[in-house]
Amino acid sequence: MEVFEFRKKEPTKISDVSSLLEMLKRSRTIGTSIYDQYGALDRLVELGDSAVEPLIKALRTDKDEVARWAAAEALGEIGDKRAVEPLIETLEQDVHPDVRWHAARALGEIGYEKLVDALGQTGYKKAVKSLTEASKDDDSWVRSYAGSALATIERERKEIEDTRKVESLIKDWKTKQKKDDEVAKSLSCVLRDEDTTYGSRIKALEVLEEMQAIRPLAETLPVVEDKDIKMKLLKFLSQAQSESVVPALTQVLKADGDPSVRLKAAEVLGKIGSASSVPDLIEALRQDKNSGVRLKSAEALGRIGDSSAIPALTQALSDKDPGVQRKATKAIERLKRLAE
Repeated sequence: MEVFEFRKKEPTKISDVSSLLEMLKRSRTIGTSIYDQYGALDRLVELGDSAVEPLIKALRTDKDEVARWAAAEALGEIGDKRAVEPLIETLEQDVHPDVRWHAARALGEIGYEKLVDALGQTGYKKAVKSLTEASKDDDSWVRSYAGSALATIERERKEIEDTRKVESLIKDWKTKQKKDDEVAKSLSCVLRDEDTTYGSRIKALEVLEEMQAIRPLAETLPVVEDKDIKMKLLKFLSQAQSESVVPALTQVLKADGDPSVRLKAAEVLGKIGSASSVPDLIEALRQDKNSGVRLKSAEALGRIGDSSAIPALTQALSDKDPGVQRKATKAIERLKRLAE
């Protein structure tokens, strides 16, 4: 199997596709410079559009498998949509596995948009069907590159579709074609959907923040699974300073499996300062296994200033973590000052 992974820094200046392919065919000849071979492949790619038709011809008709796989490789890197159908045919019909896996890889490099641009949705489906079949090929390299190409194409398709969906919702909001509540609800669904691409979810979050959609964002917090998105939501809710978000924050404080998320929820509850969060903060102070969460709960109780927390804070003076003890001491001192 012949694989060209390294390239010559100063490729050959030959500009005739046939001559370059001949140079590659000589790669099996003893004494031929491997750097000239890499340079030939680079040069084919550099020729760009002008090389596409000759490369397609070589892919379809050249009797030497080196010329055919080199043509497939170059066509994939050039990325011209004219190569889509010939590459699919090659993947399905070529007898040599090296040619088939290069064709599979080339289809992945060309990607979803150009597949659709070349042959419409029918072409995309045809490519997916061919790659799916190739993922069952007897040759392990064909299977591997077909699977990789499928994953790349499907990822690109999902990214494009998700981006268009969010952009459409943004347009509806900015042009007032839909009510703000309706748009916010749809964007929060995007944000919650773990199957939606990360970039589109972050864009939905940014727009919801711009809309000051506090309620949909608060309702999303307990149900979203991605930690990074959770932390971004907590940051926004901290800045929002609205008591309406307290139920969502206490739910996270009690039930989230990540201690860093629970810790941040306790911190935000302290900043909001609602007395309604005191029972849940007391529970976290007494029962949470993570010392950081207990520490932030003690700190939050001190900031809120509700005297009902004093028994729990007094009990926390015996906490096994010195940091929790110190925060409990400071919280008690503050509560006593407030009571004077």
